[in-house]
Amino acid sequence: YLIMESTQRGAHLTPTEFHEAFEANVGAWKLKERPFVTLTYAQSLDGCISKERGKPLLLSGKESMIMTHRLRAIHEGILVGVGTVIADNPSLTTRLVKGDSPRPIIMDTSLRTPLTSKLMKRTTNKPIIITTKAKKDTETEQRKEALKKAGASIFECETDSRGRVGIDSMLKCLQPHVSSIMIEGGASIIESFLKTTEDAKTSRVDQLILTIAPTIVGNGLSPYKDLPFASSEACPRMKDVKYATVGIDVMML
Repeated sequence: YLIMESTQRGAHLTPTEFHEAFEANVGAWKLKERPFVTLTYAQSLDGCISKERGKPLLLSGKESMIMTHRLRAIHEGILVGVGTVIADNPSLTTRLVKGDSPRPIIMDTSLRTPLTSKLMKRTTNKPIIITTKAKKDTETEQRKEALKKAGASIFECETDSRGRVGIDSMLKCLQPHVSSIMIEGGASIIESFLKTTEDAKTSRVDQLILTIAPTIVGNGLSPYKDLPFASSEACPRMKDVKYATVGIDVMML
């Protein structure tokens, strides 16, 4: 697994400087093989993103939520898993700031995205739904046709070793359609992107923005539990770390 070098000291920025830093990172992207990937999520002091799977927990404060909406506004796509769509029914808009909302992208191997979800009820900018090329049963094919009829674009990608959507294949599929993607979760999606590519040579994440809320969940849901890092030397590290105090939270870049 890739080991990313880290600096000895991080840079403490103002919220405005923090916003300018992540905007500059996205704007500098030149690679054509896949979109720029920003992974962002909020966690508690003990590394939990919710109390239990399928039950959302609001961790971050209002100010860092506004910062997250600013981040959305500079990306062309925003990706979540179907579990997040079912549990949270998110809008994934930029309603708290000025700017265009990114196009929703849903990782959904079994095509379980509800037709009644907010993302499917949009009048414009309908979601891209990512599934696999694997043969589907009659019921799944019917859901596929219903989603297409409702305006969703269905992309079929290669599977990974667990029969789910392959991350690397998905990024290649998306490259002609969006130049930058913001990953918002949930836990399984975060875990997948924290792993290196299938050849274990490069990271899938170009920019990680972590919001740390000043709270302890205790025995909650963590995206780190199943990461296959055999030793501390193999654990990936952030480099050129920057951080800002945003309201009651700390945001790291």
